[in-house]
Amino acid sequence: MVASCLETGRRTWGAVEALRQTWYWFLEQAAQGSFPSIAHGDAQAFDALLREHGYPAAHHSAGYERFYQPAYRLIAGYERLPDLP
Repeated sequence: MVASCLETGRRTWGAVEALRQTWYWFLEQAAQGSFPSIAHGDAQAFDALLREHGYPAAHHSAGYERFYQPAYRLIAGYERLPDLP
């Protein structure tokens, strides 16, 4: 599993334009109330921040980390990674 995490971290994923298209879909859904726990104004404010900084990687908020204590790694699908057990 460590090899999978390392291999995933070395790869470049997608294009900025694909990210923007998916993000704009999310914003539309948020505006329509599809995500009740996300206020439309909060989504718009976060969008402005992302655009201003060129869509950097985002991390959990300090409050989220304190409450949920997330501890995980994302890996690509098994079909994309070589030499998995």
